[in-house]
Amino acid sequence: MKKINKREIIIMIFIFLIFLSFCYSFVGREEETIANERFTMLNYDLMMPDLRYAEETMSVEDKWKIEESLAEFDKIYKQANEALTKRNYKEYNLNATKLCLLHSLYVYEVYYDHKETSNVDHKLYNERKQLADSLFKKVGLNQDDYYFLVKDPLYHAPRVLIWEYPGIVLRASLYYEQYEKGLPPLSSGSSDSASSIMHILEELMPYFLILIVAIVCLDMVDSDRKQGTLKLLLTQPKKRSVYLMNKGKLYAKRTALIIFIPLAFTFACIGVQSGFETLSSPVLAYERGLTNLKNIDNHINDIHYVYGYDKKIYFSNVLINPDNPEDMEPQDEMELIPFWKLLLAASVFTILLICFYVSLNLLLHTLISNPIIAALSFLVIAGFGVLISMPENACAVYNVLNPFTHRNPIYAITGYTGYSFLFSAIVLLLATFLINRISVFFFKRKDIS
Repeated sequence: MKKINKREIIIMIFIFLIFLSFCYSFVGREEETIANERFTMLNYDLMMPDLRYAEETMSVEDKWKIEESLAEFDKIYKQANEALTKRNYKEYNLNATKLCLLHSLYVYEVYYDHKETSNVDHKLYNERKQLADSLFKKVGLNQDDYYFLVKDPLYHAPRVLIWEYPGIVLRASLYYEQYEKGLPPLSSGSSDSASSIMHILEELMPYFLILIVAIVCLDMVDSDRKQGTLKLLLTQPKKRSVYLMNKGKLYAKRTALIIFIPLAFTFACIGVQSGFETLSSPVLAYERGLTNLKNIDNHINDIHYVYGYDKKIYFSNVLINPDNPEDMEPQDEMELIPFWKLLLAASVFTILLICFYVSLNLLLHTLISNPIIAALSFLVIAGFGVLISMPENACAVYNVLNPFTHRNPIYAITGYTGYSFLFSAIVLLLATFLINRISVFFFKRKDIS
């Protein structure tokens, strides 16, 4: 591999400055975290039962226990709000865990008591119940001390509650992990080192990478043509496939270095100021999708219907349970993974994207002699591919095998557009292979002048 030239060093400096500026735009947005967390707690408070609907036949002991349970919930709710106001995140995470667990206990009582439990994954519910039981013990709450079963309007609309149970318990687990590790809750306004890289990969990279690859690959064939070495290199047709393979590898490596070196420096610069503790933070992701081709339902339009935009309450865009999106519980398929694992998987996926974009550039530069027109053609194709594959339309038939549908490294791990990481990776690999074969086919028949 050739040494990095001055032009590429300038590009890396330019990218580093863009990355750094982009990351610093999130500094000072901690209020966003607090606003999101307050909204979450308010929803839990509103979704608790109303004692006014207690049946007349209910025993005095049960009414008293419900009243005491709701009073304890209200007490913890106020403590959580106070801790959040003081930015005492350790205490807040503990109280938020308790709120989630008490809410989940109420939902499980409805689930257990109600006869309409169709379309419920009972195996998953039992697994999450075991997780909830262990969390109750860890935070020092005795489930037998609480009772919430009031047959109020929520009870008579069981889907609103029952289908959210797995997500509520998962959120409790998220808060408890943050409490154990002494970490603050993450939001779309977090600005630590790991969060900064996530913001780049999720919000900037899907579009910025296309432009960078077009710039880096601008002279991938034209430089040899201008120097007069291309004709000499291709004196035999069988050498043309080797030439293309070597070109593809060279420019994929160059692009990867040009992207990841500034990314590493950005991570280090932000980390020196804010630390690296959040690398161990729990984040929501479709972990099974890393090794499974099974895709999940895309309910982004349901979220847009309620909010009018992507609701980023879990730090990054995560699929929310469609049955009651106002409560913002994650879909059943979501699991917790450490932050470093998400960033590692996203980095691997970014490399796959680089390979695909470089292969498409190579095809266009072999077909079109003018490098500017070839680069513009790539940008037009990429722009059209992106335009027809917005996240809410990602699962349309015409987008399933559209490589540009799978352009977001973070969505590939969180499953936000409905596709598993493995499925998206295979689509990119197949597209890269197919484009390389097409490039070889045409290049072998091209007259090199």
